[in-house]
Amino acid sequence: MIPHNAHVDGDHLVTSYYTFGCHVLDVEFPELPVLAAYYDTSPQYSGTGYNGAWGAYPYLPSGRILVSDIETGLWVLDPEYPSVSRAEIQLLIRFGGVGGTAMFDTTTAMMYGVEYVYWHNQGDTLWPDATGKITIAQTGSIQDSLVWPSTVSPPYIYTESRSYSLGSGSFVRDTLYADVYFSVPEAEALWTVSQSDRGWMLTAPADADRNWTLLGMDGRSISSGTLRDRYMDLPYPSASGLYVLETTDAQGRRWTQKLLKP
Repeated sequence: MIPHNAHVDGDHLVTSYYTFGCHVLDVEFPELPVLAAYYDTSPQYSGTGYNGAWGAYPYLPSGRILVSDIETGLWVLDPEYPSVSRAEIQLLIRFGGVGGTAMFDTTTAMMYGVEYVYWHNQGDTLWPDATGKITIAQTGSIQDSLVWPSTVSPPYIYTESRSYSLGSGSFVRDTLYADVYFSVPEAEALWTVSQSDRGWMLTAPADADRNWTLLGMDGRSISSGTLRDRYMDLPYPSASGLYVLETTDAQGRRWTQKLLKP
C-alpha cells in the first residue's frame, strides 16, 4: 500500500492510500494508532500501484471527506467514527505475595498454567507477548472482566481478574499478578544457600550420606542424586520460579526447603 497526502483532523489521520482507498486512523493516543474507518474507492485494484485514491480532504464544515480517485472520480464520504478501545495490561508472576520477586517469561507461565487471559463475557482469549504484555487496540467499546485463569490443579497460584471499561478518551495501563505460594510445608532447613549465575551453592553442617530430589511446584521431579560431601552445586532448571529441594539421610530424617531461580 502506498500512502499519499495525509491530513490530521482532530483525533483522526485521514490518508488517501491509492488502491486501499481512503484510510482513517484514530490517533487520539498517537503511540497506539487504530484503524477506525476506510472506504475503497477503486475495489477493482489491489496491491501496490498508482491507481485509486490519490487525494483526501477532511476539512469541510459538514465533517464530510472529499476523496479524488484517479479512475472513478470524486467521492463524498460521510464518516461515522466508532469508539476505540486501548489498553496495555502487564502480566507478572510474583513469588511469595506482595514484595516478592515479580517476573514473566513464557516458559514459567506454561509451568504454572498462566499463559493467557480471556474476556469473561465475550470469551475472547488474549495471549501476552514474551514480556507478559497484552496490547488491546480495536474499534468498539469494551465493558467486561478480564480473567486470568490457572490451569494447574494445586491451589497455590492465585490469579487476579479485573473489570475494565474501555473506549475513546482513555488508554488504560494496568498490571495483573499471579501470586505463587509455596504449598509444601518446610521442615527445618538443612542447607545454607547462596547463588551464582549457574545455580545454587549449598552447604550442609557436616558430611553425611544424603539423597536429594529437586521438585517443581507441581510435584514433578526435576533432578535427583546421592552425595556424601557437605557441599553441593545444583544447576538451575531452565524456567525461573520456585522449586522444592527434598533431602533425606541414612537415618530417615527429611528436610524440605524452597529454592528460587531468579
